[in-house]
Amino acid sequence: MTDKEIAFLEAASESGGNIKEACVISGISKPTVYRMFKSNPDFRAELDKIKDSQPVQGLGDAVKKVADATGVSKLVDKIAGDKDCGCEGRRDFLNKLPYKKVKCLTDAQYARYESSWESKKLTHPQRLDIAELHAEVFNHKLVIPCTCSPKEWARFVRDLKLMKEAYENDHEA
Repeated sequence: MTDKEIAFLEAASESGGNIKEACVISGISKPTVYRMFKSNPDFRAELDKIKDSQPVQGLGDAVKKVADATGVSKLVDKIAGDKDCGCEGRRDFLNKLPYKKVKCLTDAQYARYESSWESKKLTHPQRLDIAELHAEVFNHKLVIPCTCSPKEWARFVRDLKLMKEAYENDHEA
């Protein structure tokens, strides 16, 4: 690897995998970095390691991880050739949007789920418990839909049922 590539990788590591910041820190332009990325597989692998080691910061990072995992990123790179496709800009934009991570059910939340809501008709305390649990797991403010909104309650129950199934899959012996 060249000194320029090593300097950029150090800057990328320092910036937490943020390409724009790494360009500023290293003084290397984005088009130059893009050419280095395309032409040197070792550089590409090292940069990918740095970026993959960083936690998901927002929606843009989540979309990128999905695009990488499904092969969409490689397809876009092939089509774009040596030109910058604008993915980094979109990623930065999406990272600025509000994004809330879904939390896995804890053992206590699973027990709460198991002890409630098996009947078709929900009581007021059961509805409150569902709303509270949904807010905890899906990381949003507590919202208690009106009893005249059965679709909203059904969505809450359906969402939590999916999380219950994921919990059970994760805890199978």
